[in-house]
Amino acid sequence: MIKRLRLVALVVLLITVGAAALTWPDRQQLSIDDNGVRYDATVQAVEPCDSLNDATSCAIVDAVLDEGADAGQVFRLPDVIDTHDPLKPGDHIVVESDATTDAGFRYAYVDRQRLPLLAALAAALAVLMLVVGRLRGLGALASLTAFGGAIGLYALPALVDGAEPLLVAAVAGAFVVIASLYLTNRFSPMTVVATLGALMGLAVVVLLSWLVTSIGEFGGIAQADSAGLSTLGSAKPGDLLIVGIVLGAAGALSAVTMSHASTALNLRTTNPALPTRQLFAATLTEERPRLFSTMNTLVLAYAGATIPVLLLFVTSDDSLLGTTNGELVAFEFTRAATGLFGLALAAPLTTWLAVAALASNKVPTAPIVAPVATDERPPLRRADAAPALPGRRRTTLEGSEPKNGKELSLWQRMRQGLDD
Repeated sequence: MIKRLRLVALVVLLITVGAAALTWPDRQQLSIDDNGVRYDATVQAVEPCDSLNDATSCAIVDAVLDEGADAGQVFRLPDVIDTHDPLKPGDHIVVESDATTDAGFRYAYVDRQRLPLLAALAAALAVLMLVVGRLRGLGALASLTAFGGAIGLYALPALVDGAEPLLVAAVAGAFVVIASLYLTNRFSPMTVVATLGALMGLAVVVLLSWLVTSIGEFGGIAQADSAGLSTLGSAKPGDLLIVGIVLGAAGALSAVTMSHASTALNLRTTNPALPTRQLFAATLTEERPRLFSTMNTLVLAYAGATIPVLLLFVTSDDSLLGTTNGELVAFEFTRAATGLFGLALAAPLTTWLAVAALASNKVPTAPIVAPVATDERPPLRRADAAPALPGRRRTTLEGSEPKNGKELSLWQRMRQGLDD
């Protein structure tokens, strides 16, 4: 049976590659604004100005450019409106140059410079993963890179290019599942089983995400920034919701299915005579705590990423049901529930595939030599067999009392009982 499963996995891989080729974005048609060029700069002087409201800060900033043709020169930036802490001399920022404007206002403030911080975090994480996981850690790094490529190089540009969102979500999710499983695990029969189980769960997530976003009529306000809607091109905000739901569940599906397949193999190896039904039930029982733990992790990850949305339950004047019915909260609940549906269905499906593959006797299992149970206890070293320390007499435990007639201590009586 494992040969048939490998053939199915190969067919799915070819279909995924073909669908990706059909929906691959044409970057020449993507609208990219090339008028502005960004440079690093350092704040030299800051003068406060009148702010529009208490939530923002206004400042007149003099900044020296760190790169470009005007490197080393000081330019005054237009009024900087920032929602963060006010800028201070020495802060590293990003400015944008616009050649169409006057020379006095050629550069404008964009944001604070955070790339060095991100690079340091990424390097530290990579080193930690390599130290802890070694070759598996290297595979995990490659899997993370593939995940970023699936989003940045394919999914988002394809949506902007006007590709079908369901197809894009399915292709990107399948690529993430296949890459994460085969880059972090061995090329074994159980990896094939886990891949097919994860893909079945992913199909459930894709269909449910399309169904709930259609019925719920989510307009995309929960995910799309109103200031950036003009940059979405042909993509609709609702399309981003579908892709976000699918990609959010893809990683968890890979972990759950690989764990179930591996547990089925371990149980079969330990007890080759275990009947198929009992193997299926034992695998689900063994993996049930891990499954629910992964579900909780997925929900907490979604909740942690949406703390501002959850604040509505505290700050909103609406009732509890009214706040829950709002698009912001309803979408987050829908996203978590859809991912949990996929996990709950992928677990038994993967277990069934693993048990069926093992029952076909085509999957090799390494024999495990179990320790033989025995009632014999290893002999305890007697106290009188130990060499006597200088200046001390050895104590014998042969009788109930030592030769000097004193009673045995509690510890000596316990040792004597164990010896007898």
